[in-house]
Amino acid sequence: MIKTENPWENAYNKQGSLWAGHQHLLPEIEKGDRVLETGCGNGKTAVQLCSREIICHGMDISLSAIRMAAGACRKAEFYAGDITAIPAKDEVYDTVISFHTISHLNETERFKAASEIYRVLRNEGRFYFRDFGAGDLRCGKGVETERNTFRKGNGISTHFFDMAGVTELFRDFKPVDSGYIHWKMRVKGHEHQREEIHAVFLKE
Repeated sequence: MIKTENPWENAYNKQGSLWAGHQHLLPEIEKGDRVLETGCGNGKTAVQLCSREIICHGMDISLSAIRMAAGACRKAEFYAGDITAIPAKDEVYDTVISFHTISHLNETERFKAASEIYRVLRNEGRFYFRDFGAGDLRCGKGVETERNTFRKGNGISTHFFDMAGVTELFRDFKPVDSGYIHWKMRVKGHEHQREEIHAVFLKE
């Protein structure tokens, strides 16, 4: 069941669309594939995905985000859902995408999410993961609730991954590709390190 009161719902209600701009490094997906984007937010990635001939579903825990996404992208189908208990049948998707979603879960929830993604993927389906790494400038900011997990004042927690943690989390999958993405961000005249981890996994 989706709670109507949660930090993400509050953030969308207060700030409106949280995510804008162009989603970089989208995976190549076969025409006709059924794709689930977890944590679809206000539809930023779905808009780009739906420019391709695929069947795109977006899922988010925030009802407000779902409404915004549906308004932004008419070609996709959106539904409310928790990534730790995805409301979908077994082996229904060819591809699952999770960008900056799993990091907002605690350790127990992260392993539940990995299991759910595995369940809804068909055999030979691919899972695309991207989230912030422990080398990112934001790691260490806020209240540490678990190792490398920090909660901000708005109640939203973020876990910062290392590659070993990603590999362990998705140990039921076959790893296909992984690596770090680094870039610099200038804040008040000073350069700061940004870091993401990306990975591609196959369900065998």
